[in-house]
Order: sequence, then C-alpha cells, then structure tokens
Amino acid sequence: MLANPMKVNTHIITFIATIYFQYSSSIMASSPVKLCQGSENEWPPYTVFKRANNTIVEPRQLTGAATELIYQAIKKAGYDYKIRLMPWKRVLKELERYPKRKVCEITWDVSYKPSRAEKFFYSVAIYRTQLGAFFSSKHLSEKALTLKNTTDLSQFRLCGILGYNYNPFNLHEGLFNNYINFDKAMNVLSAGNCDFLPSSIEPVLGQNKLGTINLSDNIDYIEFPGRFKTFYLVVSRKSPRADQLSTQLAHSIISMQEKGEDLAIFSQYGIKPKIY
Repeated sequence: MLANPMKVNTHIITFIATIYFQYSSSIMASSPVKLCQGSENEWPPYTVFKRANNTIVEPRQLTGAATELIYQAIKKAGYDYKIRLMPWKRVLKELERYPKRKVCEITWDVSYKPSRAEKFFYSVAIYRTQLGAFFSSKHLSEKALTLKNTTDLSQFRLCGILGYNYNPFNLHEGLFNNYINFDKAMNVLSAGNCDFLPSSIEPVLGQNKLGTINLSDNIDYIEFPGRFKTFYLVVSRKSPRADQLSTQLAHSIISMQEKGEDLAIFSQYGIKPKIY
C-alpha cells in the first residue's frame, strides 16, 4: 500500500524545520554577544578608554575594572563579543529595540530603575559607588554642611547628566537641569547657576584625575554615609537568547566573585567592588 503523499510531505517538512531550528539555535547561541557602551562620559575607574602616554588610543577601546570583569565573564561563559560605542541614551534605546535593529544586546555600569527592569534582565551586582553631591564652596559651603539625607537636596537647584538614573537619591527627575556631560555640569555648578550636582563620588574624582574634567578650586563635595548606588550588567529582554545570556553570565560573575577573581581585577585599579 502506498504511503499518503500528504503525510510524507508533512514529515519531511517537519524534519527539515527541526533541523533548521536546531541549526539556527546553535548559530544564535554561539554567535558573538553584541555589547554597547557609552562614548561620551568615561566612568573611571570602572569603564575608561585605553590610553598611551596619557592620550586616548584611536580607534577607541575600553578598559577599566568593570569592563575587564565583564569581558572575562563573557569569555568564561563561552562567548566572543563585539562592542560598539555610542551616546549612553542611545545605548539604552538600542537595547529596547533589539529585535528590529540587533545592535545592542548587553551593556553594563547600569543602576537599578523599575522602568529599566521592564526592558532589561539585571545580572548580579558588580560593584557599588558612594552617593554624594558636588557643590561650589564659593556659593554654598555653609548650606552644604546642613544636608543630612539625599532628599534634603530637593529644596535646591540641581544639575544632572542626561540619561543618568537619580532614583537612588530618592529625587524626582523633574528637579534636574540636565547636561550632556560632567564637564558642562561642573562649569554651571562652579558659576553658581545650580546649587548641587548629585552623583556617585568615585567616577567624578576619577575623571578629574584622568583630566577629562577639570574641577575648579571652588568645587567640593559631601558624602551621604551608608548610601550607595549599585551597578549591574543588563541583557535586553528582546534578545532571543536573553534568558540564556543572563543566566550564564550571572553564573560566570558569581563564580568569579566566589573565587576572588573580581577583587584581583579591581585591585589593579586601586579599588574594591564594595559589594561584600
């Protein structure tokens, strides 16, 4: 008795589709991870451009404590990677629209924000920074000493940086006049045209040390004891392998932390992750 040609064709199509799916999945799983990072503001000592004789190497390449940790975690998870640099706000947008453009799959140096958690999978904590506020001692030295908590800043004129997350300060975004980078914001602050620039302390001092910003003599800062900002690696939820990447990279980072490998990396930059 002859086989039903319709059933035969159905079996063949199913077989071919299965092989194609397995092949496509294998290619997708092994294809390089698409990393993106900001091109405008360095975040020393966590993410900076490589330098030679105090000059940024061209074409630009990233290094830094967090960057090297991420690179190694990706390698340990069995992936290669490709990286693109662009303005930070665009990095976040490209992560949101990954299926359409397939430009940015992963980034790091990201703090937690509920609206971001709807779009990205957060990995385990990588490091945290001290929260504080910069001010001009020429204009506000006495008032700065009266601040006890981050929310006390709400009564003042605030500078901010475009695309940065100020949720850890418990301050509404509408309170800020935002600028494209720290250098511009610091110039406004120094001139007395805003009162405070809330920020993580270490990266600003790091930028001043690198020379990417020049803090004038009248710029000072206060710290808010016990208040920190925690930073993570994030994976676009729109990536077809989002679950796989976030799980594997979390395992890699945790393994590195348990073995003290993250401490070894961070110590090369004179810091500790501060998450212990």
